[in-house]
Amino acid sequence: MPRLVPPLLRRGNVALVLLTLAACHINLVAPYDNQFVKDAVTVQTDFDTLVQTLRNPPNGTNVTYDANKASYNKVNVDLSRLLTQAQTHTNNQSIIDQATKLAGVVREVEATHKREGHLSTDYLDDKQGTVDQQIGILIRTETDKKALN
Repeated sequence: MPRLVPPLLRRGNVALVLLTLAACHINLVAPYDNQFVKDAVTVQTDFDTLVQTLRNPPNGTNVTYDANKASYNKVNVDLSRLLTQAQTHTNNQSIIDQATKLAGVVREVEATHKREGHLSTDYLDDKQGTVDQQIGILIRTETDKKALN
């Protein structure tokens, strides 16, 4: 009677197949990235500093868009670094999407400031709350990866 055992499962090959399977590791989520968390905190600090300056400027501070363009540039560079850091990992689309959404909120604030010349306290409070919430979600999502990996 002929043997019905497939060639791969013969005695000598079973160990090889098991070793090969054991070496396989599939990541469904990108690994935790501590630098990303640090970059997110930097974005939050720089944006909050800008908003606080516009909301409660020291005497003699010019709160026009042109006078604060350097602060917007710094926040935008921080956001670019954050998004680049997020894009360095595979299986990280949710973080990339959240960082992109955050950048959109900041761009909206900058465009409104440029167009209107002045931002109301209520508007600044609303946008600062939105940015802080988005950054909180980013950091929480990233730190949750520690438990998964």
